[in-house]
Amino acid sequence: MRNISVTEFENAKKEFRDMIRSMTKKLSESSPKLGDVQEELIGARYTVKNPIVYNKDLCKVNPAEIKLILVADNPGRNEQANESYLDLDGASGKMAKNLLVDNSVYGIKDFRKNVLVLNKTPIHTPATEDLRKLCRREKEMGGHLIKDELEISQEKMASILLQFHKALDVPVWIVGCSKLNGLFKSFTKKLYELYQGEPNLFKDVLVFCHFSYGGFARDLKKENPEWESLPKDRLIQILKKIGTMRKGSILRQYPNPKRKPAG
Repeated sequence: MRNISVTEFENAKKEFRDMIRSMTKKLSESSPKLGDVQEELIGARYTVKNPIVYNKDLCKVNPAEIKLILVADNPGRNEQANESYLDLDGASGKMAKNLLVDNSVYGIKDFRKNVLVLNKTPIHTPATEDLRKLCRREKEMGGHLIKDELEISQEKMASILLQFHKALDVPVWIVGCSKLNGLFKSFTKKLYELYQGEPNLFKDVLVFCHFSYGGFARDLKKENPEWESLPKDRLIQILKKIGTMRKGSILRQYPNPKRKPAG
């Protein structure tokens, strides 16, 4: 039986909104401004509407209907334009939707209603690796605040993730493991630190390869080549095994979270 706290859910939403507003104000007044550095990076390919993205899908969801929290990297071109954290028409979004909805994983029937999507940072770039280029370009333009805020935002997103996790009591999938000890090390380190006192919740945090780069599907096929025809319960068991294994490989440099003392 899930323990859902609507109050904690609304508090997490508020903290998330406040973080976005604070970052937007700070980086729109910085020298150079985040939007200007993004334009330098992107050129004439498209116009950036939202340099820092709040996931407006949060305004539409009913916490009682959410069955999974999925954590992606950062908002790309379509995500910033639509103020959403996963483009379901993109390669990653299509695979995520097909896997979860077609197989009714955790009872998911409608992706937008049943899956809460967060990011490791709300700062937009065309591709995740462009975050490094964004920081280098800022440095060339004489600034450093974007780089600082990139790291701070990761820590804040880890904290907000835990708040949503406590409020919803559902599994958490962190997708994209290759950069968790690199570009997103601040997110990983803070996440681990915060979950030290939450060992029961930590068991439900799973880590997977990216949907769109083939790693997710390769892991499934390696575990069971016939995974697409497996019963739902068996598929969920395999997903938990893979996600736990990937989590362990990322976090092996850290000790195991300790259970809170009784009383």
